[in-house]
Amino acid sequence: MFPQMSFTITSARPALMFNSEAIISVFAGDKKFAHNLQTYLLSKDHLNLKSEFLEGNGKIKVVSTEQQPAVEVVLRVHVFLTVGDQYLSRKRLYNLVRKIRKKRNIQPMAEFYLPIALCILLVLIVLLLIVSRIQKLRKEVALEPTDMVEVYFESLDNDKSICERVLHSQELYIRNAIGSPLLSYSTMPPHAVVIGEESFQDVSSNVIYNHFGKTCIDV
Repeated sequence: MFPQMSFTITSARPALMFNSEAIISVFAGDKKFAHNLQTYLLSKDHLNLKSEFLEGNGKIKVVSTEQQPAVEVVLRVHVFLTVGDQYLSRKRLYNLVRKIRKKRNIQPMAEFYLPIALCILLVLIVLLLIVSRIQKLRKEVALEPTDMVEVYFESLDNDKSICERVLHSQELYIRNAIGSPLLSYSTMPPHAVVIGEESFQDVSSNVIYNHFGKTCIDV
C-alpha cells in the first residue's frame, strides 16, 4: 500500500545567492560595503547580469556606490545566478568530502533504504505534478519557453523524512526531468519572486492511476 503524501510545490523566478564571507573579504571585512554590493546586484535585471557574466567569462567589474572602490565579482565565488547553482556547488563540495572520508575509512551516516518500486512511484508522482504545474504556470504568467523557473518542494507530512530523503536519493533523475534541481523550500531566499504555489493533500498512487488510466507499479 502506497502511503499518502501532502506537500507544496512553489515555483519562483531565478534568485541571486551570495557567498557573504567571500564578498566581505573583498572589502577587507567591511560589512557595509559588502551589503551595498549585494543590494546593487539584486537591483540589476537578472538576464542582463547573466549576460554581463557571460561576456566577462564569469567576471564583472562593479562599482556599487560612489564611495566604494571598484571590485571584481566572480561568478560561483562571490555570487550565484540561481539557488540551484549554489546548491549544486555545495553538493560538489559535499561529494568531495565524502570521497575523502571514504579514503580515510571514516564511516558515513547510516544509509536510508526503501523498496525500489516505492521510490520510483513516489518520484513519478512528484514529477508528474511538478511538470504539470510548470506547464500551467508558463501559460498563466506568459513565460517564454527559455525562461527559467526554480522549483521548491516542502513536505507537509508529520514525518517529512521519508518523502524528502527518497527525493534526495533520486536527485539526478529529477534534475534531468525538470531541467534544474528540486530545491528544499527552506532554501528559498526572501528576495525570491514567487510566481506560483500549489499544495497537494493526501496524494497517493491514484495520481498515477488517474493520469495514465492504470497504475504503473503495484506496491
